[in-house]
Amino acid sequence: MTVLNYAIHENLATHHVVLEKLKDFVQAQGWTVHDWLTSVQWAWTGSQYDFIAGSESFLRIQSNGYGSQTLHYRFRGKQTGSDPNHEEINCGSQNAANTALDHTSNLHPVDRNKWNLFTSHSFKPTNIPKFWLFGNSKFVLLVAKMDNIWCETICFGSPELIDTSDDESMYLSYEAAGSLRWYNYNAQDCLYFEDRVFYFDGRVETNAYFHQSGIAAPYGFAYKNVTLLNEYSQARPVYKPIVYVKPDVDGLWRVWGWLPLYRVWAEGLQFGEILQYGTKQFMCFPSNKLNDASRYYGIAVRIA
Repeated sequence: MTVLNYAIHENLATHHVVLEKLKDFVQAQGWTVHDWLTSVQWAWTGSQYDFIAGSESFLRIQSNGYGSQTLHYRFRGKQTGSDPNHEEINCGSQNAANTALDHTSNLHPVDRNKWNLFTSHSFKPTNIPKFWLFGNSKFVLLVAKMDNIWCETICFGSPELIDTSDDESMYLSYEAAGSLRWYNYNAQDCLYFEDRVFYFDGRVETNAYFHQSGIAAPYGFAYKNVTLLNEYSQARPVYKPIVYVKPDVDGLWRVWGWLPLYRVWAEGLQFGEILQYGTKQFMCFPSNKLNDASRYYGIAVRIA
């Protein structure tokens, strides 16, 4: 069972500090930090597009997954000032064959050369109460508490593969477009997969499909009904979501791997509450909203 390293921070001044703490954490896990820029914006300099003085932040990181893959991600801390309760952290996963910044394009680097994996996450601009980071050199989960009932979740990296020589695994958690605000409490599950298989020689199978057990997936079948509270023992079984893939090359379903996270019945649990089973410890969170009767299938992270 996967044990992830973790760090906890409280009372973060801004969402830009969230990215700074993410930078420090992934670096400690063995990721390479290519860029960490604050008070910048992407704009024309007179000779090319580049970062100049501004009000945003930018993080670019990279690590090795399984097989020959390269995990390359970019994060943008936006600063529009248009909503006193909302700013965005944009995330993008980049094609490993072209990870350099493109100075010929006015598109922000988070939007360039992405492998159809791009997400926008709504954050408080200031005074973020609590923030958790979990991960290793291949996978990272970020949980940020927004208020007493809502947390924002981002996870990225590689699933754990059955065949560790496989080259087709890159993941960025799904989130709705930036038009949604965290305070609207529109739940989005951070364990969704995009409907794509990415090969690390640059090929993309646009008709490949993923299914996962353990989530309310849009694909029709899920195992959320096994996420429960045992009424007799009051135990909450934890289990890993299994990822199935159906590539174009053969059209056959197979078990691809699983996520380093677990599912747990979250009713009555608080943010970051620890469950202990023997010597094993799991830190638990709702998918987004605390005690949401329609979404009691929460997230558990093994920490010991």
